Amino acid sequence: MIFASLQGWLSFWEALAIVFRALVYATTLGTAGLMLFAVGFGHQLPETLRARLRGWILGGALLGIAISAAALVIRMAVLTEGESFTDATIWGMMMASPVGHSFYLSVIGLALAATFAARRRAAPVLAVMSVLLVVMSYAAIGHSLTYEPRLILAALLVLHLLAVLFWVGSLPPLAWAARHDARIAAPLIKDWARIAQWIVGGLVLSGLIASWYLVGGLNQLLTTPYGWAKLAKVALVGVMLGFAAWHKLWLTPALNAGAPGSGERFARSIWIEAAVALAVFLAVAELVAVSPEDYGHLATS
Repeated sequence: MIFASLQGWLSFWEALAIVFRALVYATTLGTAGLMLFAVGFGHQLPETLRARLRGWILGGALLGIAISAAALVIRMAVLTEGESFTDATIWGMMMASPVGHSFYLSVIGLALAATFAARRRAAPVLAVMSVLLVVMSYAAIGHSLTYEPRLILAALLVLHLLAVLFWVGSLPPLAWAARHDARIAAPLIKDWARIAQWIVGGLVLSGLIASWYLVGGLNQLLTTPYGWAKLAKVALVGVMLGFAAWHKLWLTPALNAGAPGSGERFARSIWIEAAVALAVFLAVAELVAVSPEDYGHLATS
């Protein structure tokens, strides 16, 4: 809201739309990430934590559907300046647009996630389909449709989101495992970190390339609201990377050594990192609200 307001006065509904957009990111991407963790690492959790993981996936899916629907109503309020929520013509136009297509893809993906969570022995293919639909819902709308090169930006967005949801969705179960039993958490975190280091590298690289296409240059990065919002996001991601380094270099070795209180310290640090992730989602919601149209490469068709 801070950076969006720099491009003009924000109405109540526009400000609320940014907040709900961030909540949509947290619930949809978080739920998809929990499913990836369940498929890749769920077998390393004790049954009590696997049950908790399924409960979080189910709750996240249902909450994501509800928040996505609320965000759609708020978008309607933005379009009509809060004057009408029931105009059938505007609703029809919105649902036939990329906004509606994105909503449908997301809701179907989350419905599959709920199905995955409700089944004790859910097929991994169900989780993969759900994750792909959630990610496609983001590729169906936004800057990847508005700016050139469309295909490259869409591909970068998909790769970036897959990395984001893997990272963010893994935080809760890693914290649970560390607090539950260090002997269980240590090998789990080791296996997860082996994959995460490559995925986080892909996240950073895809984000940098997409930023280069959208921002256009160092001057725009430093002198425009879009550039400032981008820098805020990068700074927050940098904080998360700092937490990751702290975990790898100090907390994980203590966990491996069975140091007293190491599991609790690791879990507490993970939850702080998760709070920073929520701030990142808010910064991304600002980025969507702040358009780079004055200096980005607008699509012509």
